[in-house]
Amino acid sequence: TKGKDKTPKLISIAIKMSRPLLLFLGFVVGSVTAATYPSGCNYEISSSMGLYTCDFASITLPLPYVNFSNPEPQRLVIYDVTGDLSATQLVSGFSAFNYSAVNGDYTNYLEISCKTGGSIKISNTTFTDMNYINELKMTGCNFTDGLPSGAFSTLVELDSLTIEGGIIPSTQSDTFSGLNITKVAGLPTPQGKLTIKNANIGSNFSVGFFDTLPMLYSIDISGCGLTGIDSNMFLYNNKVTMLNLANNNFTTIPRTFLQNMTSLVEVNLAGIAWDCSCDNLWFIDHFSAYSMHIRGGVLCSGGNRAYQYYAQQCRSTDNCQGIPGEIFNIIMWFLQLLFKPV
Repeated sequence: TKGKDKTPKLISIAIKMSRPLLLFLGFVVGSVTAATYPSGCNYEISSSMGLYTCDFASITLPLPYVNFSNPEPQRLVIYDVTGDLSATQLVSGFSAFNYSAVNGDYTNYLEISCKTGGSIKISNTTFTDMNYINELKMTGCNFTDGLPSGAFSTLVELDSLTIEGGIIPSTQSDTFSGLNITKVAGLPTPQGKLTIKNANIGSNFSVGFFDTLPMLYSIDISGCGLTGIDSNMFLYNNKVTMLNLANNNFTTIPRTFLQNMTSLVEVNLAGIAWDCSCDNLWFIDHFSAYSMHIRGGVLCSGGNRAYQYYAQQCRSTDNCQGIPGEIFNIIMWFLQLLFKPV
């Protein structure tokens, strides 16, 4: 009929004509964004970080780089890890990692989450072909043979290394040989940090354990059950600005252990039951004199506040505000005049 509105009919035609185009675009987008990964792994598309996660019991080592795509395996978590990894390596072919395809908002990240009650054995070949990694985290791992010589050498350089929880029965003076931990330029938040936290390491780290890491900016060895601090423990770590010693079992620290830590600005001493004496609390005045901040309440073994003890027992007070000293100087000057030879 003349004058009849043709708009609904035109809309219907347009929709029908656009369907093939929409299907084509959907296919293209799907083919571009669909992630591929090895059997036993999954892509966490719901995560803002876009993690690949792999069930250790369901994967075959080494994980091949060619089996990961869209996106690059920039962030990888392997969980329920247990067993002997000393004769194998976690991945293969990752020397072809495409650095230009990563998300600049995140670091290149690997996490090894160990199985509860299990144990793990690593060697200097375990992390072969993974030197694209900036950040390594290992949680809940019971290291059967401890941390061996050059354990992380194939990673070459890290911005952050974290070992949290678990058992480390032994360490070596060259555990970190071949590895540099420093603030890596270009990362969202460069750290240069080593963390060994809440791990049972026995009484102490091996002598020289930190010596090969002179570019560290932060050290966290809290909750490790340390019974003593060696005077030369941080002899070569003069770039460290943050040191966390909290929740350990030592009760004193030697005066010389800070001798080369010339960049230190903050020390966490929470949860330590100090053997309070004027000699043992030397660090209170030292930290104050060098504008170092002490974090955590510093308490004596009996529960008293160490600052209060030090103020009452160790600091002498000049109630005359220096007047006796001035009087002494005047008397000496007068005596010199009186008995001056003619």
